[in-house]
Amino acid sequence: MRHRVSGRKFNRVRATREAFIKSLERALIEHRQILTTEARAKTLRQSVEKLITMAKGDVSVMNKNRLLSRRHDAATIKRLKLLATDYAKRSGGYTKIIKTAPRRGDGTAMAVIKMI
Repeated sequence: MRHRVSGRKFNRVRATREAFIKSLERALIEHRQILTTEARAKTLRQSVEKLITMAKGDVSVMNKNRLLSRRHDAATIKRLKLLATDYAKRSGGYTKIIKTAPRRGDGTAMAVIKMI
């Protein structure tokens, strides 16, 4: 049983799961809205909100290095900084998850996650 164990594994090993979440983060930052499964959207919300809060910090080398250490490229960080200026006065809740109809093939719960 998984009592009090946080996070979702998505039936992947750690390195694959991290790369998978990173690609979802990049897609959401670039397109501002993506359609994915509900479980993926909930996991993505946690990581993207942390990234935006990090990007809202002061413009210093340390802060930029912290974002780069999350293995993102310079173009994604530049978009993230633009998003952070949009959310300068907001103290959280940068994303919104909207549940949609189940996927036709296997009935998986789907959701749209978008930047507010």
